Amino acid sequence: MSTTLLPPADAPSPAAPGHRRMRVVRRVVAGLLGLVLLGVTGLALGIALYPRVTGGSALTVLSGSMAPGIPVGALVLTRAVDPSTVVVGDVVTYQRATGVLVTHRVVAVDGTGATLSFTTRGDANADADADPVPAGDVRGVLWSAVPGLGRFAVLAHSPTGAGVLVLLACAVLAVSPGRQLPRPADELPGPVAP
Repeated sequence: MSTTLLPPADAPSPAAPGHRRMRVVRRVVAGLLGLVLLGVTGLALGIALYPRVTGGSALTVLSGSMAPGIPVGALVLTRAVDPSTVVVGDVVTYQRATGVLVTHRVVAVDGTGATLSFTTRGDANADADADPVPAGDVRGVLWSAVPGLGRFAVLAHSPTGAGVLVLLACAVLAVSPGRQLPRPADELPGPVAP
């Protein structure tokens, strides 16, 4: 009596070694795209949640007034603070009467009047800002600044950024090799007659 061992139903055909290599390449590409998608999504989510979790702000630097320490395109993370604890040398974010947020260094503290106020100046500016900053306008103190990340934050939280995330997700699905389905019983080779 003679028996023939059959390959498992999910085994690739021995006649298709290129097929096996292509599946490996697709798995590697899908894995890399998946890591990029995970990283980009996690970073965008972290930037979006930072203000809610800490009570601070995540802001993108639009001017070079704090360069080179905080360059244009940097992401500035601030934390809420009691203005009475702000000292000379702190970098604060405050809101001007026009609604614009500004991040500058405190160069003087004036507590002599009825309200506390600060004189600020951008590190790259020769002169102090013209108007003193009332303590009530201070939105937070610098916690961290990450060069270049502000540009990413602006892109990630835009319609274009959302489109890029969708395209990345589609690309992961498109190149994923998927599972190989078992062959139906009637397609399996039968025992070979002697």
